[in-house]
Amino acid sequence: MGFLCAAMPLFAKPKCEADTFTGKKGCVYGTGTIGMAGVGNQIVTADGQMGFQRSVMFVYKPLDVSSILFRIDGRRTLRLSAKNTTRPEVHCSGQLCTWSWTVLAPISGAFLKELAGADELLMVMESDDHLRGEEMKMKKGGKMFAKFLEDIQDNEPSVLETSKAEAFVQVGTDLQPYTSSSGL
Repeated sequence: MGFLCAAMPLFAKPKCEADTFTGKKGCVYGTGTIGMAGVGNQIVTADGQMGFQRSVMFVYKPLDVSSILFRIDGRRTLRLSAKNTTRPEVHCSGQLCTWSWTVLAPISGAFLKELAGADELLMVMESDDHLRGEEMKMKKGGKMFAKFLEDIQDNEPSVLETSKAEAFVQVGTDLQPYTSSSGL
């Protein structure tokens, strides 16, 4: 019984399709996470690029997300530029309103590998005027990103080398261009 539980996939197989006009393949990783900790988190690939896509929800007032910050193992803060990819859906009950939409942040292979190796991982959305949403502690550290990495290595390993992203290391209030902690 324990063996069967351990062997069950965390995510469904990626959904991959060729573009009707160009014939180039694009995939969505993380499609089978309903009811699991990774729900709402996906890696989307197309044209040799990857993006971390996340469903976000805010109560009372939305946040115009411009970046996603990751705090890795309590010692390194990484920042990915992000943008809203869908219009917010608003649901109100009395005076309580929730806003939900999707945010996408281009991500490089080196950045994904660093997230995958995190023992402790915090994530937060931030706006251009430095307002932040609530910090989200990833209970299993970078395991979700490790699964994304494994699936991408199995299906599209070249995208890990070709994908580029605008990413920074935050030191205090200063931003420095991202370099992986392993020097890759």
